[in-house]
Amino acid sequence: MGDTIWVQTNDNGLADGDDYDHSFMVRLEKPLERIAKDAGLDPLSVFYDGTAMEEAYADEFGDDLPRSEPNWSDAKVGLAVITKLSKVISDDPAKLGASVDQPSVSRLVEELEHAKKVLRSAVRKKRQFRLLLVP
Repeated sequence: MGDTIWVQTNDNGLADGDDYDHSFMVRLEKPLERIAKDAGLDPLSVFYDGTAMEEAYADEFGDDLPRSEPNWSDAKVGLAVITKLSKVISDDPAKLGASVDQPSVSRLVEELEHAKKVLRSAVRKKRQFRLLLVP
């Protein structure tokens, strides 16, 4: 797993986006996956793209290993998932679990709001997106 996630869009084959730090989406992956499952949603992990991780660790594992293709997904689907997760967490932060403190909840909601902003733009521009795992 990466240290953070960058939400990127596909602009005619080129990755577009910023390097906004979505590290709480990584740190709180397990409760987010559970909340998504309980809500009947795809987990965020279906949108993960590990190509940056593969590139970063190629020296350790060998350059001759096959590389994955980027995992581009439908921005409408991603927006629906992230919008629902954000609403559930905002309405009932306790669903993340007792060990998650309020500053972590606030930061996670901020990250989800940023992701929604990127995805709304992707939907308007008819672009795909990915959650790029970054070391």
